[in-house]
Amino acid sequence: MQQLGGAIFVSVGQNIFSNELVDRLFGVAGLEPQVIVNTGATDLRRVVPPNEIDAVVEAYSYSLTRVFLLAAVLNAITLLGAVFVESKSIKKGKNHGDTGKGVASEVEKGTESGDGEEKREI
Repeated sequence: MQQLGGAIFVSVGQNIFSNELVDRLFGVAGLEPQVIVNTGATDLRRVVPPNEIDAVVEAYSYSLTRVFLLAAVLNAITLLGAVFVESKSIKKGKNHGDTGKGVASEVEKGTESGDGEEKREI
């Protein structure tokens, strides 16, 4: 489930980022939003005119914030689900009312059967 969730929500995050960025840049004159989405953060200053860089950086920041918000909400939902998972001990000798002696002590002392033979547990 961890790998499936990661695989699905990487594409969901990318979709949210792209859609929010295109929506924010749609009204900016002289910019093609799809070009900016395909450019990436490192080459923004090369592609965007200097007078529009502030609007593009603000739109980029807003879009990234929405993706980070998605990650925070999914994390909170996961933690909420983990609260309801029952915790069980997997240590030997602690379950089912054992006295903690374990199987080895029973094997060492053996038990008497009704016909005088000694039985040992293996």
